Amino acid sequence: QTKESLQFAHVMTVAMRKMPNCPNETKNTLVVGKSGVGKTTLVLNTFKELCRSGTVLSKHLSLSSASTPVGLQHLIEGFVDKISGSNWGPPPGTVLNIFIDDLSMPAPNEYGDQP
Repeated sequence: QTKESLQFAHVMTVAMRKMPNCPNETKNTLVVGKSGVGKTTLVLNTFKELCRSGTVLSKHLSLSSASTPVGLQHLIEGFVDKISGSNWGPPPGTVLNIFIDDLSMPAPNEYGDQP
């Protein structure tokens, strides 16, 4: 591991922690950067470290031009359990982190050559 990857992992872990004054809420984290700089690898390595405790579950979803909102919803619903009534969540005693890769896929252009 490099100094930069350790710094990234620390910042990511702190950003995803529960807030002391809102113990039932966590913060969403958005990682941005140029293509090919290793964002996916850094996030997946951080998730792997978080999962070692056994109380954190992590899932990785990759979006493409064929992805649809309904398809994404079905994937996420496959990771959670019905808790009670209309409440869904990870198994009791665990936290679920979902990493959605390639969040901002470009819309098709008028020529249809860009996904």
